[in-house]
Amino acid sequence: MSEVKLSFIPKFEQSERIKVLEERNTQLALSGKRMLEGMYGDHRCWIDIGPFPKMSELPSVKNGYKMTAEQWGEDYRFMLENMEPAIYPCETIVGEIYWEIGCVRPCGVDGWKMAPNAEEIQKKMDLAYYRGCTVEAYGHTCPDLAIILEQGYDTILERIRKSQKKYADLCNERRASYLRGLEHVCLGCIHYIENYAALAERLENEAADEDEKARFHKIAVCCRNIAHKAPADYYEAVQTIQFAILFDRAVGHGNGYGRLDLFMIDFYNKGIADGTLTRKEAREYLSEMYMKLRGQFFSFGGRDAEGKDATNEMSWVALEAYDLIGDYNNLGVMWHPDMDKDYFDYACDVIARHGESIPVLVNYDLMYDAEVRSGIPESEAWKVVYSGCQWFCIPGQEWCGQDSSEISVIFPMRRAINRAVMANVQDFDELYALFEEEYANSLKAFQEAEAAVDRVRGESQPEMYTSMISHGPIERGLDMDAPRGVDIQNSSLNILPQYIVGINQECR
Repeated sequence: MSEVKLSFIPKFEQSERIKVLEERNTQLALSGKRMLEGMYGDHRCWIDIGPFPKMSELPSVKNGYKMTAEQWGEDYRFMLENMEPAIYPCETIVGEIYWEIGCVRPCGVDGWKMAPNAEEIQKKMDLAYYRGCTVEAYGHTCPDLAIILEQGYDTILERIRKSQKKYADLCNERRASYLRGLEHVCLGCIHYIENYAALAERLENEAADEDEKARFHKIAVCCRNIAHKAPADYYEAVQTIQFAILFDRAVGHGNGYGRLDLFMIDFYNKGIADGTLTRKEAREYLSEMYMKLRGQFFSFGGRDAEGKDATNEMSWVALEAYDLIGDYNNLGVMWHPDMDKDYFDYACDVIARHGESIPVLVNYDLMYDAEVRSGIPESEAWKVVYSGCQWFCIPGQEWCGQDSSEISVIFPMRRAINRAVMANVQDFDELYALFEEEYANSLKAFQEAEAAVDRVRGESQPEMYTSMISHGPIERGLDMDAPRGVDIQNSSLNILPQYIVGINQECR
């Protein structure tokens, strides 16, 4: 183990069960089956088992490709329904995905190329970008997991159908069509979870060992419930989050997932109070989830709506869960001057002992101030979370563009140098003035390209599962990356000293 990951001084002793799970996790990474390589490897959690086996039956293949969110939803549902469930030794948190939607359907960085205005987009991008690969939907935004934890899939499905009927009655076919696609997404998620319940029930009936029977029974009961309803306890809440992130990752290479400590504190307190949960169990359930998901972006700490320190007991448990296993994860402690000093010291201790720069220490007050400066009301800005790399946003309310909103400073500089050579410019100030002029041209082209993409993004490359657990898309019949799909959009621009060529998913 020490040859493939950093050794660390543990604060908690791993149970035999966690040791088995960690060994499987390590072997998946070493074998390359856990998709960790490539530019976006740190955001993926799918296991490589080969190409999608039913491509000829995929709706967009069988019926012909249509650049619509409705058909996108059909393809997504078909993909989920054809992911065979698997429950491995010792695990209680289940679920795996084997493909992303970009493995089966033209989308991701190339989705816009199917648009009627693709030529217009390309011309603008040629001036603003290198190869135009930066315009893609799957930025580091953040759904609001509280929605699925509080409502469950049946309630969400009812909301989708109600909104769909409203727009059908209004003869607004575009929005009704989007919601039909979203209904497919929701039904696909329900079917996927029910498959796990059915497998657990079968394994329970086949098991001879009583402990194994009990484990499979626990999984089956949980999955039968959360396929339709909100989770009933801490364990079901962790499993709900696990599935939600898998469904989100099946859309693209990953988003942030918000304040795990705030989502889970009520479930944790209830379990501790009624004796159905121990701190060790709470820690281990999260450790299981961390190992299966890899690279997810969770936040801990920060401030509450009144500006007070939001650190709670779950902030400790969530960080202890990482401390138990180490491994590769993107966890962020949102620090501020008023943070619980003992918790901040523990976060620093974890970084020092593990030597892996995890958790990332991010300045909560700086993120909050940036949201307020962007015009976000203080009543919403306090919800800000660390959501990926250098990104932050308001969960479920802000589609940021993030990685999709990139511009390189190298190419306007090249154009400026070429002009300077042709004009025999000898003075740096003159050269810099040419650069400013060319950079302004790039920014104008960038703005026009983004506007062109915005007109088709909601149909060409939607983020439908993310939208389903965000605020606005269901009621508006618009994807969160479509104009006005959510209240806050495109709040960032990534300026690069050089352009790193984007890649499509390496689907094998």
